[in-house]
Amino acid sequence: LEKTPVSYHEHWKYEIEYHSLLVSLSGCSSLMRSFKNNIRLSLFLSINIYYEETVERQSHVELTESLTVNNPSKAEKIVREHLRSGKPAFLKNLQLVEGKSWEKT
Repeated sequence: LEKTPVSYHEHWKYEIEYHSLLVSLSGCSSLMRSFKNNIRLSLFLSINIYYEETVERQSHVELTESLTVNNPSKAEKIVREHLRSGKPAFLKNLQLVEGKSWEKT
């Protein structure tokens, strides 16, 4: 991994793959599940800490208020819209790190 000249994104892809393989060698399903959850949490925190100043987000207050609906389908739609709301700014910031666009053209 250290000697492979790849982009920042590819490097972390390989790092995660490598560590996932190591964890899977344990054969311990709870350890593998914990590792996967840790990776997801790390990604979430990275996105929200590293890009905190530049990402335009939908208000969590507005999100919480809108989720008071008594309709699971509408609540699901609201959550999906919230998740998508930060995606353009995140991709824009990722472009700054990577030097290339990740947006679909």
